[in-house]
Amino acid sequence: MEAPGGPGAPPMWGPGRKMAFGAAPGSRSKLWYTLAEGTLSEVFFPFLDHVALHELRFFASAGGAPPVDDSADGQHSISWISPGVPAFRVETTHHEYRLTKEFFSDPEENAMLIAATFTPELPDLRLYMQASAHWQPGTEGNFANVIDTHPPALLLQQQDIWICLVGPFSRATVGYFRSSDVHIDLSDGDGRLTSMHERAGPGNVSVGAEIGIRAGTFQLAIGFAHSRADAEEVARTSLQKGAGAVRQSFERAWRAQPEIPPALGKVSGDDGMLARASFALLHCLEDKSHAGAFIAAPAAPWGEYNHDGNHVYHLVWPRDLCRIATALLDAGDSDAALRAFRHLQSNQRSDGGWY
Repeated sequence: MEAPGGPGAPPMWGPGRKMAFGAAPGSRSKLWYTLAEGTLSEVFFPFLDHVALHELRFFASAGGAPPVDDSADGQHSISWISPGVPAFRVETTHHEYRLTKEFFSDPEENAMLIAATFTPELPDLRLYMQASAHWQPGTEGNFANVIDTHPPALLLQQQDIWICLVGPFSRATVGYFRSSDVHIDLSDGDGRLTSMHERAGPGNVSVGAEIGIRAGTFQLAIGFAHSRADAEEVARTSLQKGAGAVRQSFERAWRAQPEIPPALGKVSGDDGMLARASFALLHCLEDKSHAGAFIAAPAAPWGEYNHDGNHVYHLVWPRDLCRIATALLDAGDSDAALRAFRHLQSNQRSDGGWY
């Protein structure tokens, strides 16, 4: 059945105020992720100037009551799972539940993993998930489908990019963002997911599902690819590995990267914790297909109010690139600094400006 309410809300960027930013090291996983307002915000694929996923958020709902938006209504605290490794744990509290979420990517796949624990305080409270792809300005929009498997899977298409979400879904649906999505369905008074649609698009589409557990732990995987089959295979492969194994692989990959100079940790006052975090985040700003292309920031200023595709920071700005390169040089990574300056040189115009 086709979802009503197209084309949905106008396209927009995610919040400019990010809580976290991360990626797996190396070039096998061409994926970067951000967190904002306690949940997964924009995910970049296959380049750092291209937002593929707009957001993924959770809702908690019981019959006869408005849904709780985990992102907007909960109180969030964030921590690094391990020092210098950009994988993050967000603990969200609300008087009706607690939800702990861990976010990291698979260094061997173009996939995101979310490992979560849901602890409801009410016996009839259920947990739901909603995700949407970024609507690229100037295009007709995206498409969404439910894959009829057991359990069902969810599919988003953004031009030649496919995004597949897999997890313990008991029911799944698609709709249009802010007109027939999961949050709209849960807000109709019964607090349950009742409008089941199999396809939507073109437009600002979203996918959603009921998490098929009453309480406890669960895992979600999000696969990115240039075909439907590959996106589903990537998501299922990462989910089959398990969040624990993927997180260990992610941590090992980061432990193999260059370390900050020991002297920096000795004089830092916090045993180098902030320096390690900064060093990792600076490395995450480099595109994996264009050596030395460090973006200014993985965000758009005031993104939730910005509908113009030109006003963004996830581009290479020469001013910021030079600052990043000198910071990496001061931290002992001369190779990364040299890559940045070579990229700058190779893109300089004859008049002295840059493309």
